[in-house]
Amino acid sequence: MTPIAIGRVRTSFGLDGSVKVHSFSGETAHFLQLDRVEVRHKSKTTVLSVEHVRCSGNTPIMKFRGIDTPEAAKALRGAELWVERTSAAPLDTDEFYVADLVALELRYRGAPVGKVASVIDGPDGALLEVEGGRERLLVPFRDPFIGAVDIRGGTVELLVDWILE
Repeated sequence: MTPIAIGRVRTSFGLDGSVKVHSFSGETAHFLQLDRVEVRHKSKTTVLSVEHVRCSGNTPIMKFRGIDTPEAAKALRGAELWVERTSAAPLDTDEFYVADLVALELRYRGAPVGKVASVIDGPDGALLEVEGGRERLLVPFRDPFIGAVDIRGGTVELLVDWILE
């Protein structure tokens, strides 16, 4: 299975080496079930065992085995936490992970106009970075710009053509 990013370490918490985590999905219940995570930080990947997790409101607070001081925890700041999809936030019907948008074909009125190269966090929400034609385009991933998303069919519907100019 392909791993998926579920969160980012924000800062250290307390004196035992715990860290506060930002959940990418906004969901936190799946963090409570984790026993290990892949930590990607500064071009380095490490697998850490989870000692315990608790949630303070919508913020997971995680303690990793071997990270026992505030200084060691601070060194993880900015690290992404990756897990197998089965350990990520569960999806409802017609939901998908943002990572699944990459490589989908963007279509306008049924005609291909490019492929999604990446998804970028913008100030007002996600932006699809689309390769196609002469240059890369940034398309807001929201109404009124995007219509149907068909993960299995490999397509995303573009609703406005002026964004292609």
